[in-house]
Amino acid sequence: MQLGPAWTPPGFFARMVGLCFGLMTLGRTHFGVSADAWTKQTVAFHATSLVPFAYLVIQQHADVWPKWVWQIQCVVNVLLALWGAHSLGLLGGGAKPKKSTRAKKAK
Repeated sequence: MQLGPAWTPPGFFARMVGLCFGLMTLGRTHFGVSADAWTKQTVAFHATSLVPFAYLVIQQHADVWPKWVWQIQCVVNVLLALWGAHSLGLLGGGAKPKKSTRAKKAK
């Protein structure tokens, strides 16, 4: 299967999602991003990328990829976002949520 232009569903997935995950992984492995920050980035990525994936589920015709491909992708995104949120302690369990290290403004 040819990927085609970036505005087609396969082109979008391969280029944009691959680029985003590649950059996030480089941040973790080579640029000093902490495990906590990386987990938060991936949770945000999985949650926000549900929007275009859900759009593809609703609008997609079976001429490129069947709808079930995007439905599975949406389920995987939800599960990975929930797993990340749980490991951060946002859903109870996992690590305790960390307090902000930013200085609080004096009132």
